[in-house]
Amino acid sequence: MAPDTSGVSALVEPVVTGAGFDVDEVSVVRKPGYGVSAITVVVDGDDGVGLDELTALTRSLTAVFDEQPWAQDYALDVTSRGVDRPLTQPRHWKRNHGRRVEVALHPAAGGKSEKFLGRIGNLGDGTVALVVNHKGRLAVREVALSDVESAVVVVEFGEPSPAELKLCDGGEA
Repeated sequence: MAPDTSGVSALVEPVVTGAGFDVDEVSVVRKPGYGVSAITVVVDGDDGVGLDELTALTRSLTAVFDEQPWAQDYALDVTSRGVDRPLTQPRHWKRNHGRRVEVALHPAAGGKSEKFLGRIGNLGDGTVALVVNHKGRLAVREVALSDVESAVVVVEFGEPSPAELKLCDGGEA
């Protein structure tokens, strides 16, 4: 008997949320020829998820999975959200406040998808404030989360300007 995604998700959710984290994704992929299923659990938290927490979650989930009929039929990977994972939930935006993001908006009727870079500011009711830099001039652009086609954090190696960060927090530049 092989595990399935819905059954595994039902087992994962109380363990992960009980530890104070969010389940971001659960996947179960059957490995043909190996006789095992690869179970991947992606977790997230307000302050991130450290290696010690991932280790503890792995142990807790293993204990729960080992009680299942498919106990000898899985390989488990518990991981945190990587910086390259798309921002799809309001909590993703909130947890990345102040970080630079590449955003693509859904195309307007008959138009193209608009892409731009911005720094994540405050989250509103269904909106996010993005600080954009137009040739050295900073501005805040309110974007409805429902208008976002895709968004990914951009890795930066330098520090953002104090003016950008002030705008992210709702102040004036």
